Amino acid sequence: MSMPYKKLLCIAFAAVFLSSPLLAQNVEPSRLLHVTGRGEISLPTVYTEIRLGVDRHAKTAGEAHREAAKESDRLVRFLKSKKVMDLQTTGISLQPIYDSSKLSSASEVGIREYRAVNTVVFRVKTEDAGTVIDGAVKEGASRIDRLTFLPELAELEKARKEALRRAVSDAKTQAETVLSVLNLSIKEIVQIHVDESGSGPILQTEMRMVQTPVVGGNATVTARVTLQVKY
Repeated sequence: MSMPYKKLLCIAFAAVFLSSPLLAQNVEPSRLLHVTGRGEISLPTVYTEIRLGVDRHAKTAGEAHREAAKESDRLVRFLKSKKVMDLQTTGISLQPIYDSSKLSSASEVGIREYRAVNTVVFRVKTEDAGTVIDGAVKEGASRIDRLTFLPELAELEKARKEALRRAVSDAKTQAETVLSVLNLSIKEIVQIHVDESGSGPILQTEMRMVQTPVVGGNATVTARVTLQVKY
């Protein structure tokens, strides 16, 4: 038997030997457990974010726009006089209102009137929200879209960290409880996934002629932490 042939034969035997399921190294698959912990913190709110605006209708687009602009200017001047926080425009729109009974393909036919809407958003202390809303209505506001209650930013950050701590502790406790029943233990934390969310009560409100009472609620900060542990 020639030398090259012997070499090829040895290589072939080695390949068969290493690929044999009986002789290959037995690698134990990783044993993993997935657990999700939850942490929740409730904290009082002190600010109210208010979104309101001016809604005007007129026979022509220009007239609707001018009326809305005039009332919006008066409204903004009032809000600035009250020293509201973070005042900003959130929307300016102008659109035709069609009369369905006369609707056709012609450009002007079927248009009953035009609607102009200007909206702003700002923040005040909740204790002042009712007075500011009533004053805004007197100064031209004709729609109140949303009230959102907010906590202090510093307190919100503290709550976020505490919610995370509680979520991690909850996940770890779950894993230890399950494994201890099976006489097993955590060897290693393989992966960590964090999911945070915050929510506060949102109050949809209608205009009232009497002073509007606004009562803030609590904001909730929730954190979820998923652990992948090896046991």
